[in-house]
Amino acid sequence: MRTLSRNAKLGIENILNKTMNNADALADSLSHSKFTQKLLLNRLENIIKNNPEFYGATISFCPFGYDPGRRLYAPYFCRNSESDGDIKLSQIENTYDYTIEAPEHNWYLNPLKNKKCWSEPYWGPAGRTYMVTYSSAFYRYDSIIAKKVPLGVVAIDISLDCIKNIIEKTDLGPGGFGALVSGNGTYLYHPDKDYVISHKTLLQVAFEKTTKTG
Repeated sequence: MRTLSRNAKLGIENILNKTMNNADALADSLSHSKFTQKLLLNRLENIIKNNPEFYGATISFCPFGYDPGRRLYAPYFCRNSESDGDIKLSQIENTYDYTIEAPEHNWYLNPLKNKKCWSEPYWGPAGRTYMVTYSSAFYRYDSIIAKKVPLGVVAIDISLDCIKNIIEKTDLGPGGFGALVSGNGTYLYHPDKDYVISHKTLLQVAFEKTTKTG
């Protein structure tokens, strides 16, 4: 990812690195140790409490992975923007089925195939904000097939408002503005919020402007 300012770039990279380190560490711990519901909830809540830049975090299990009698289980702690950033707990599976194939569920689906990844910007129904998410899969050993299989996904959300605040605090001079794009050129931040909401890329915007002026 890149920005138009070194200071903003360093600030955003610091947040992204913290996000990856926290998610990967928790996923690795879940892959190699036993856990209880209390432990899961404590670990999740502390991740949000100790990292004010993070918007939300979840441990989302594969179907029947948490409990043979319960299809889905995905506790989610996030900041409540309507109450001064208080942290609240909800269950993602009560809002939507995250296992259904859909672009907005790639935060869960893709790491099961690729182990860990960043999402493109999307509207999070549980967190109720636009965000990007870093996800890391965790595993269990299946003795029947003698190999490890995915058990679920640890995911940490960064609100696009957080990225916006960093960029807008950066002095880029008269008439200057900052923007941030993902690896495939999709806007994560732009002063024109429609670019982000509609998943516009640098090439698309450039082509549109060329067409209008041509």
